Amino acid sequence: MDGFRNFARIPIALKIFVVVVFGLLAQVATLQLYTLKQTTDSHLATRIDEVKSLFVQAKSAIEFMNTQNRLDAMEEYLSLMKTHSEVALAMVLDHHGVVETSTNHNYVGVVPQQVAQSLKLSPASAQQISDALSSSQGLTLFDQTSKKLVLIGPIVDANLNNSPKYLMILADYAQASRYIQNSTMHAFTPLFVIMLVTALLVALIFHVSIQKRLQKIFRHFDTYNSEQDVALIEISGMDELSELARRSNRLFQDLASSHAATKEQKDYFQALFEGSPMPLSLLMKKAIF
Repeated sequence: MDGFRNFARIPIALKIFVVVVFGLLAQVATLQLYTLKQTTDSHLATRIDEVKSLFVQAKSAIEFMNTQNRLDAMEEYLSLMKTHSEVALAMVLDHHGVVETSTNHNYVGVVPQQVAQSLKLSPASAQQISDALSSSQGLTLFDQTSKKLVLIGPIVDANLNNSPKYLMILADYAQASRYIQNSTMHAFTPLFVIMLVTALLVALIFHVSIQKRLQKIFRHFDTYNSEQDVALIEISGMDELSELARRSNRLFQDLASSHAATKEQKDYFQALFEGSPMPLSLLMKKAIF
């Protein structure tokens, strides 16, 4: 409350200056944050679609290799997938959901839940992976905490009596997300500076124009002299300041008329008490009117 009272004591022109600057800066910041989120989401969606397409192609290729029992070819193909910039890990799970082949041999023989923990996926994501494997279903999951994409799909076996194997890919977008955000921020920096300068110029124009007109009214009040002819305040426009000037002019005119009437009465009574013949003429003049 005290801060608001202190703000209320600030001159009106300075208040407008502050409000305009902070208002435009708030709009710029909101626009920048909104655009940053939209740009980041759009770029991430594009990169995720690329990995999804890669996953579909890999799934078809590994299904063929599985029918030929070419485990060595599967390992080589997974290694080629790892060359993609976002693919952090590619693996094939056996019928029991245990890692059979992986681009990282440390994960061979472990269950996907342990892989999820080591890659710092959220517990909810790890549970979804477990549920997908237990129900023999595919899974497309983007973990917002770690910025990792998890793709799981069953590998169809020629022998339909066998339980399917699974292809599992983990793509890491944490670094890509930071890169996109930094690039967008750098792209917005010149625009932010331009809008900041524009906001300051607009606020300064408001401040100077209002302050100049107010000072003109204040000087007129300070220099007003009832002994001199009335000089009107010349402020054009249809806003509050011009209305204040017009009402001030009427006030000065009324004061001048009142002062003239008071001076006339003063002269009359002064002449009357001094015994001058002037009172008679003044009385006759008053009687005539």
